[in-house]
Amino acid sequence: MTSAPRAEQAEVEQPARTAAARAEKVTYLSLLLFYLPLGFSGLMMTLDLPVVNAVLNRFPNPDTSVAALRVAFSMALVYEASHISIIDVSTALTADRRVFRLLGRFYAVMAVVLLVGASLAAFSPAYDAIVRGVMNISPEVAEAARPAFWGFLLWPIPIGWRRLCQGALIRHGHPKPVGAGGVVRLISLVAALAFFSWLGSSVVPIEPAAIAVLAMLVSVTAEALAVQGWTLSVLRSMPEVDHDAPPLTTGDIWRFFRPLALTAIMATFTQPLLTASIASASVAWASPNAQVVDVAAYALAWSVAILAFGPTLSMTQASITWHKNHDPVVRQRGRRLILGLGVGLAVFIALVAFSPIGPWLFTTVLEGQPATSEVALQTLRMFVPMPILHSASFMLRGRMIAMGHPGAVRRSQMIDIAALFLLVLLATGPLTPLLQGAPAAPFAAIAYNLMLAVDIVVLSFGLRPLRR
Repeated sequence: MTSAPRAEQAEVEQPARTAAARAEKVTYLSLLLFYLPLGFSGLMMTLDLPVVNAVLNRFPNPDTSVAALRVAFSMALVYEASHISIIDVSTALTADRRVFRLLGRFYAVMAVVLLVGASLAAFSPAYDAIVRGVMNISPEVAEAARPAFWGFLLWPIPIGWRRLCQGALIRHGHPKPVGAGGVVRLISLVAALAFFSWLGSSVVPIEPAAIAVLAMLVSVTAEALAVQGWTLSVLRSMPEVDHDAPPLTTGDIWRFFRPLALTAIMATFTQPLLTASIASASVAWASPNAQVVDVAAYALAWSVAILAFGPTLSMTQASITWHKNHDPVVRQRGRRLILGLGVGLAVFIALVAFSPIGPWLFTTVLEGQPATSEVALQTLRMFVPMPILHSASFMLRGRMIAMGHPGAVRRSQMIDIAALFLLVLLATGPLTPLLQGAPAAPFAAIAYNLMLAVDIVVLSFGLRPLRR
């Protein structure tokens, strides 16, 4: 008589034991060890700007050089956007070698088309129309930024190819080569900066901002070659065709890639928009700092804040990988880990910004001018919430992409840009009397955080019907 209840009890306890065993196997430590090489790669990418700005501040007219690089880099980010979005496509779709080759051919054609389009803008009156007209940049900075933007024309191509390879590595559980590539990038950057600085001062005159761009181009090319070598060895262990995955065509890739590319393009408009808003606000508010100082201060603050932003750059790919996992424990703990990392990075920025480390970084390490360093420190303090907001945003975006809804990510980005644009219009229009005499750079950091908050709200509402 007791055998039936015992059998029923065993049936109830079995799923609980299975879930407990699964949770024991999938620990936060195992997920963190998977993510660390990805976050380290992002950190190495973001070290470019602090290293480069530290070198530029040792040349004559440092504020002009730093501001010029900021302008050229803001424009290059828009051109680079479609290249970098290939990593999300590769992470989500690279199930076998056939798909990887198809993605490679797709990317090669796309890169050539984009190079032609960017070259037309760089070597035509469109450059002055954008930089001096739309962005309202002073003639001195605009001219210093011109050769830097020319150098950025080739920069996104090795980045895109590297990210294509990285997506395949992440999808198939090989994050360590992604992190190792970041080390190659940093070492190459330092060596190239030393070489081109010597060349520009002793052999051929080179604009300081152009020296920075040439060094960045060398570093990303070296990283791309290293990551490609590691990816080729991993490809040998991948199946030629994964029969469990749906067959893909170039048209399928384009339909998946297009909303992600548009999302990335719109996202990169935030930096030129913020740079333009700093330039306009410094004039409208009669800022005590000159326009060049405000733009340079934001560039210095961002070059430090980006050290916390960088480790979040791979959160979308981690979120895609973990959400595609059939184990609910992986999905749940992956989300928590991403948000926890964001909190830790926010604490890092706060410790730097509200301690003597901040002034020391800006004045000694980066060798910023006194007025520029003071405004940069104020701006950095406004960036403290940024890593938390970014981690939540990237986690939600990864879930959307993994569920096959990249268009929802594009829609949220459109709303973000509209919100940021509206905020800038209000600040430089009706709210101008309230902001007279305020520095413009901290305002840009606040606006950036508010845009991220809008993104989280929009993505959360977009996920509600998908959870049902």
